[in-house]
Amino acid sequence: MRQSLPAKGSAKAAVLADLRRRIERIERPVSSAAGLVLGLPAFDEALSCGLPEAAIHEVIRSGESGDDAATAFGAALLARLAERRDGHVLWLEGGRDLYPPGLLVYGLTPDRLLLLQGIRGRDLLWALEEALKSGALAGVIAETDRLPPVAGRRLQLAAEQGRTTGLLLRPAPQPPVSSALTRWRITALDSHLSGPGVGQPRWRVELLHNRGGRTAEGIVTWTDRGWREESVPAWGEETTARRTA
Repeated sequence: MRQSLPAKGSAKAAVLADLRRRIERIERPVSSAAGLVLGLPAFDEALSCGLPEAAIHEVIRSGESGDDAATAFGAALLARLAERRDGHVLWLEGGRDLYPPGLLVYGLTPDRLLLLQGIRGRDLLWALEEALKSGALAGVIAETDRLPPVAGRRLQLAAEQGRTTGLLLRPAPQPPVSSALTRWRITALDSHLSGPGVGQPRWRVELLHNRGGRTAEGIVTWTDRGWREESVPAWGEETTARRTA
């Protein structure tokens, strides 16, 4: 007895229904499940349930020293993820500029870190997606400039599938990643001592986008005991101080 094939219209409808389900998964509100608590009061309050772990987060570099500041912020987040899940994290870098021993100060130890350098373009996105959905890592960070919207949605689905946190380090004027659950901007500030590069690292941290709740900003200083949140001066005050320094 010949088995009848499904009509083309029903097959098309099934495909569209599957696409709608995928889009709903990306755009749905953040789950109430507890995420990563940062230990920074203003940001933990804005995030409510912590930083969602099965998700993509965007970290934007800002200013001339923004590259180092964003790298440090990402390293600190990865260290917390590795400790929380007692696992390893993967760093994907297009060049070969990262100096792994320099991440020790932010709590990211060599025994927790896997590093893949000199990988670019489609190869980097492929490696990032596969790492996220494998479920074998506590977190993955990648340095990427341009990210097509379709690729961003695929990465969010991969993060959900593997229950893995993905961090994207990106330069400032690039279009935002629409699928990212949070978007951060990190700006390097002068230390409390005589000038930049002296004393404890200090950043202006801005939570620009938070799909699950409110935004926030604060001044964060890195100390021997981890990061510490300071009071936030007005933008005008700090700008004036920099011009007159």
